[in-house]
Amino acid sequence: MRNFFLLLILVIANTVASSQAKEVSKTILVILAHPDDETAIGPVIAKLAKENKVILITATDGRYGIREHAGNIKGDSLAALRRKELQCSCNELGVDSLIQLNYHDGMGGRTSVGEYFTQTKKMRKEIKSIIEKINPNLIITFGPDGDTGHSDHRNIGNIVTEILLQQAWVDKYPLYYLAWKKEQSNQLGGLGYVADEYINISITYTDEEEETSWKSTRCHWSQFTEKEMKEWFDTDSKDKVNMIHFRRFVVQKEMQRGF
Repeated sequence: MRNFFLLLILVIANTVASSQAKEVSKTILVILAHPDDETAIGPVIAKLAKENKVILITATDGRYGIREHAGNIKGDSLAALRRKELQCSCNELGVDSLIQLNYHDGMGGRTSVGEYFTQTKKMRKEIKSIIEKINPNLIITFGPDGDTGHSDHRNIGNIVTEILLQQAWVDKYPLYYLAWKKEQSNQLGGLGYVADEYINISITYTDEEEETSWKSTRCHWSQFTEKEMKEWFDTDSKDKVNMIHFRRFVVQKEMQRGF
């Protein structure tokens, strides 16, 4: 009986400790364009998700990511498949909540300029509402370089930045852009990069967290062939630094009378 009570006390103590740890954790909102964009910072998401609440928003449904090795699936069928792939990836990474807005790739621009403006306006309103509701401690998105330079990557980063500027939320919700260094860009096939002097945060990750990221990437089988994934993983494994960089968006608020 004495051992039972000791065990009960330990269980209660661990429960209280876990509850207290959860209270001090941050809510991190990651806002990206496509299902599979999270793989760009997979190891960091895996790291952050261990001690924080990570919420991922993806703006588009990925219906135009048609690949021959996946049987050229397209339209609603591909969008449905990519939703499942993204949920699989989030489960691997430990993401707490996934919000899929399900706009079309190209942010509406594939059909007409009119659709582009309509969807962008609607998306901006929807993301603003989500940010207010979640009230995150910080936001991560793509910067002007758009990681791979993809127009959707640039657009989602622009929309998030625009919202913070319009609502005077730059200080309330610290915004961080993914930032590759020039040497990383060269190693990874010419990604967009930022001068070292503008990078102001670096996050290291473990080999285990990198392995978790690879598992999440494998969920997106419709987008990456086995050969592509192997080449990607081999390149990553040669990088022993295990570090991803970010740049915080900062605005000077003091008024000047001239340039």
